[in-house]
Amino acid sequence: MRATYSILAPYAQEYARHHRRPAAFVSGPNWITARRTSSASWLFAMGCLVIGVPAALATSVYLLSGPQSPALESSMDGDMENVALALPSLPAGSDASLAAAPQQLAVTEVPADADDEADTVTAATVPGVKPAVPADPSRRVLTLAWGETLMGLLIKSAVPEADAHEALASLRGVYDPRDIQAGEEVVVRYNETGAFAGFEFEPTADRTVRVARQNGDFKAASIVRPLSNNVMAARVEIEGSLYESGIRAGVPASTMSALVKALSFSVDFQRDIKAGDSFKVMYQVIRNPEGTLVRTGEILYAEVKLSDRTVPVYRYRFADGRVEYFDRSGSSVRKALMRTPVNAARITSGFGMREHPLFGYTRMHKGVDFGAPTGTPIYAAGDGVIIDRGWKNGYGNFIQIRHNGQISTAYGHMSRFSNGFTRGSRVRQGQVIGFVGSTGNSTGPHLHFEVRVNNQPVNPMTVANLRAGEKLAGANLQRLKNIAASIDEQFGRLPEGLAQDVAFNATTGEAIRPAVQVQAKRLED
Repeated sequence: MRATYSILAPYAQEYARHHRRPAAFVSGPNWITARRTSSASWLFAMGCLVIGVPAALATSVYLLSGPQSPALESSMDGDMENVALALPSLPAGSDASLAAAPQQLAVTEVPADADDEADTVTAATVPGVKPAVPADPSRRVLTLAWGETLMGLLIKSAVPEADAHEALASLRGVYDPRDIQAGEEVVVRYNETGAFAGFEFEPTADRTVRVARQNGDFKAASIVRPLSNNVMAARVEIEGSLYESGIRAGVPASTMSALVKALSFSVDFQRDIKAGDSFKVMYQVIRNPEGTLVRTGEILYAEVKLSDRTVPVYRYRFADGRVEYFDRSGSSVRKALMRTPVNAARITSGFGMREHPLFGYTRMHKGVDFGAPTGTPIYAAGDGVIIDRGWKNGYGNFIQIRHNGQISTAYGHMSRFSNGFTRGSRVRQGQVIGFVGSTGNSTGPHLHFEVRVNNQPVNPMTVANLRAGEKLAGANLQRLKNIAASIDEQFGRLPEGLAQDVAFNATTGEAIRPAVQVQAKRLED
């Protein structure tokens, strides 16, 4: 602090001379004290502090930041005389850590003519740091931007225009370059001299398209990659909705939609599902060699355990290739009509008399309203023929399907119709015929669903219970029971939670157990 006082002293003396007041520096927290100090005096004192403190700090830093030698030598252009500033030695009895003898630093002298590389510190010389892997000069991975063409991407990669045209001309023999999608990764390859050698990309998970230079010319090839057919299963407790619970457990969205469709004949997903219920599902998955999911296959088994009953469905393939779903007794789960012709829907208005939400008076509500987001697929409730399709007054976009001589169904307020169907088209149960909307007299997106018997509206929730499928018997029934026993065995070992692979033969419908048991026995021996 003496250095600070010595720097502030001239300012204090100048202050005293002009103001004729004594100034005193003390070692306490107040550096300057003055009697009868006016506001101007305090301002002057603060100015002294603002100027003096930074100057003192700068001087201290300068004195302490020099080289570790007894003196600091300074020269300016060789004209100024060298000035040595000696640092004082530590006083006796100071901190032991400061008074201890400094450690000797080992310094390796490098000859003046040594290579510059000797001064370079690499990751290999630093403990715990792995050396960086050099980039592969033979390939570059580029992503096709929105609106960008494959030709533009190659030119951007410094590929000669003539080579790019020739490579794309060869590509057109196996793949149309206009079909490549934005976001596709393209691997551009180069030979040992750095010249363009071709490119490749994967338009689908099971296909690789490759263009390579061979003997000076470009050759294109489409390589189909082998896929594996696996079976996965999950046992999940329902928290919230059945659909969301399945997604959280890792079950694909397409599988959950198929599960809802398979069970919709017997389960009202709006009113039957309650907290604490659970479901099981076993389904096919198709993967590429890297294990990436390419697509999902059919549901082999699904079961919903409700508070008052359990509803299982088993897939059964007949000798002629037909596939149907049956319950454990061999009865087809397919009924004349689906109870819920739209996924993840909630009933917002039932069948019967009600106060109309738009007109305000009481009138007959001839169907059931299922609330769902705009664009949700709507399924045909049963096999039949479309007898009406188009705009129909308060119904908005409207479709009516005749299922037999007595029963028909109607669907209103659609946002749009599914392509491929016109008046007179035949539809199968579960086919998408349109999408949820809010056209016509509607207060929000929903499906208005009607069932008509002899053209008179009836409650869809009662008529939908009529069965329309067959019942297994004899050898077919016995085989179904064998499949059910194999599936029960699989789920008996399956923990609740995330979906996982299981040893199950999707073709025969039986668990793959004998080979696993033999292998386990050999390991024990």
